[in-house]
Amino acid sequence: MTTTPTQNSVPSESPIDLKFNAGKIDEFVTSFAEWYIDRFGNKHYTIEGLKRLVLQQIYNLGWAPVGTFQGGAVITAAGDIIQDTTNGVWYRWDDLSTLPKTVPSGSTPASTGGIGDGKWLAVDVSDVLRKQLATSSGSGLVGYGTETVESALSTLPTGKKVYDLVIVYGQSNAVGWAQDTPGFPTVIHDKALYFNPVTGVIGKIIKAMPSSSGQTSTGHGWASFANEYIRLTGRGVVVVNGAYGGTAIADLAKPATPGTTLYDKLTSAVNSAKAQMIANNLPIGNTYAIWNQGEQDAVVNTSAPVYRTALNKLIDDMSTDFSIKRFIIQTLSSCYLYTSEYKVARIQQAQRDVAAARSDTLIGSNAQTRFTVNNGLLQSTDNVHYTQRGYNIAGKQLAGSVASINFDDLAAAEIELDLWGGMLSSGKRRTKLTHVRVKKSGGSWGVYSENDSTGSYTQQGVDGANLVSDKVQIPFLGAGSPFYSGEVVTPNRAMQQFNLSVIGAPVTIDSANGVYGREYQVFANLNFTVNSSGGMSVSGGSADQLAMVQGCVGAVQSGSTVTLTLKGGPCYQYPVATAFGAGSIFANGTSTTTVTINFAGGATGALVNWPNVPVPLSAVPNGCEFSCVAFIGSSTD
Repeated sequence: MTTTPTQNSVPSESPIDLKFNAGKIDEFVTSFAEWYIDRFGNKHYTIEGLKRLVLQQIYNLGWAPVGTFQGGAVITAAGDIIQDTTNGVWYRWDDLSTLPKTVPSGSTPASTGGIGDGKWLAVDVSDVLRKQLATSSGSGLVGYGTETVESALSTLPTGKKVYDLVIVYGQSNAVGWAQDTPGFPTVIHDKALYFNPVTGVIGKIIKAMPSSSGQTSTGHGWASFANEYIRLTGRGVVVVNGAYGGTAIADLAKPATPGTTLYDKLTSAVNSAKAQMIANNLPIGNTYAIWNQGEQDAVVNTSAPVYRTALNKLIDDMSTDFSIKRFIIQTLSSCYLYTSEYKVARIQQAQRDVAAARSDTLIGSNAQTRFTVNNGLLQSTDNVHYTQRGYNIAGKQLAGSVASINFDDLAAAEIELDLWGGMLSSGKRRTKLTHVRVKKSGGSWGVYSENDSTGSYTQQGVDGANLVSDKVQIPFLGAGSPFYSGEVVTPNRAMQQFNLSVIGAPVTIDSANGVYGREYQVFANLNFTVNSSGGMSVSGGSADQLAMVQGCVGAVQSGSTVTLTLKGGPCYQYPVATAFGAGSIFANGTSTTTVTINFAGGATGALVNWPNVPVPLSAVPNGCEFSCVAFIGSSTD
């Protein structure tokens, strides 16, 4: 039966209050509750409550690790804790009246008292680390100096409120020409911003993002880029776009005199964007230039040396005018159906050469070089512009490269490592295995492209074919004197039927601009007859073969002597000449290009076998082809 106390003032000698308080003494001593209520309704600590209060104060002061169960330890104070290394849990001894408590080595919580109230109780030690990190030298716990954590974090990209300015320049893939194909990011980070050159304000990135050139995107990669960049660095982004579709690099260059060019418009937009960032309290961090261009230069047949020179000049100008930290190239995409593949490869290689030669420039994304219509990353309508999915992939890869600059100014982007090393080559060389197929058709020489219907094909890495001094010169794309680890030259069936072979040799095509390649010369093992009047014929009466022989060898009769002269250059092997029919003949080599045949004893003809004769390219029959597979690379990194 519950006793109802009086409300007499303290001290009360009422038997009722004495009886009530006897119960409260029992509650104070034996209850596991934290509080008990006196006869006036006030709360007081029980012994258990006082114990918890003391332990909380000890906890606030921090636990003191003293050892492990496995190694043994002695618990001497309420704040001492010991770890079970089998599971990493820390324990305190709950029965303070039995301290000190000795824990032998090789023990467990179960073997030294058990787990529960009055025994071992698990504790959360994370607060100890929090308190240590909060000290004036807390950053030292993670090996970052001896300052406060706040001060240390303020030096890191993720610890600052900072916005990096990203200047986008180039052609339509830089503007963003996804043609509203699906996949534009539905969630865009609040720190993913762009400068609108039309309104002059900064806002969150949108799909229809305008360029200072006057064009407007129909889907781009800059939202994907910004989202990933912010995730990796914690830094905000402000994009300024100055790109314009269908422009060669010459049209994007800085003019000698300021005016209304695309570069002038970009400059105005960048300056306005910086002013808006300051006005809107958006601290300016690093400034980067992103370059996505080259399709038009492939169309207008810009040479690699000219493109490299123009790109180097543009980088220098933008570095001076905009104080950029790095110039970052998105390699020209695989727009092969837009122009010849080797012309695209020429621009791609020029971009890589510039990036390899400059410490302030890197390749930021290569993914787009593998975009095709079949893999869904290139639009089938024009084979030039990416789909939205393609833009997203290229933008995300680019973000990783740019983010890496914030952590190591000198390191190359990860994707640039693809340019070094290769099959059978040192890792410090940029190498490639390339293939070219050269043909003669309609009296002209050329290389096969992907548009030929014969199934023959020339891979990227070569820059067309030139005819020089009766040799076919193949310029290989790549700056610097190359090395050739090996090559295989294979003539087609027609060449073999005409007994033709092809020999290659290295050639310097334009040393001033770093253009090198291989030149190929055609040789023939000629077999023909010549009569005492200087007339020539071939076995079977083949008109093509006779024309080839006559294109290689001239015959002039003087009395009983016929002089044979090579038209394609010297030969260092004598012909074998025998009488054809009655009589006898005598052959005499007067030089490396001339042989005389003297007819005697009524001889009217001679059979001539002349090995390794240089063949003028004009004398090679139509339908002859040869292919070359070469492993080439830069002589240095």
